[in-house]
Amino acid sequence: MAVDSSNKIYVACGSGNNVLVFAAGANGNVAPTATIAGTNTGLGHPNGIAVDTTGKIYVGNNNGSSVTVFAAGASGNVAPTATIAGTNTGIGDLHGVSVH
Repeated sequence: MAVDSSNKIYVACGSGNNVLVFAAGANGNVAPTATIAGTNTGLGHPNGIAVDTTGKIYVGNNNGSSVTVFAAGASGNVAPTATIAGTNTGIGDLHGVSVH
């Protein structure tokens, strides 16, 4: 889970292969305001998420050990703006991601 500078809540859902975004202050049984999901996203059992100061969304994927980066405000079946993956990265068995 991550919170951006406007207090929107981001949740990486490994079982659903998606990212859910909730309004600031969300509470109870509320629907997300945005969902990143679908074949174009490259998400694979996401289990870590972070949002930088510009709103870019960084998602750690345990299936394939990669990090996918989405544009601020991304929603739907969108392709990432960047993907960090491959044997040269040294990424393996990823369990989280953070930005500073």
